Amino acid sequence: IEVPEALKSDLLPTFILQPLVENALKHGFSKRSQGGAVAIRAREEKGSLLLEVEDDGEGPPVFHQDGVGLRSVRDRLQLLYGDQARFTLNGLPGRGTLAAMTLPLRLSSPPMNRIP
Repeated sequence: IEVPEALKSDLLPTFILQPLVENALKHGFSKRSQGGAVAIRAREEKGSLLLEVEDDGEGPPVFHQDGVGLRSVRDRLQLLYGDQARFTLNGLPGRGTLAAMTLPLRLSSPPMNRIP
């Protein structure tokens, strides 16, 4: 987990990272006996909060379709932030996946949690 000290007081939607970490473990490593690594990063970029969950697992399938978790993340970001939020999912088969979301900084409306 890589979060600069200055960002640890910023707020984000409750459990917004949970489905991304769960997907990294379930889809990235479930077929690998040796496991893998997941990185969670936060940084400020152009006045916004950039959150990333990256794994070194199997990567998304060639014909990827969002499941319940990713749809939930996309829907919640749209509901809470509208056009102020972005979500991307990128990866290469056999080389891992990077899920990234950009949110406005320092929102205080519920339901929010502090970055761990």
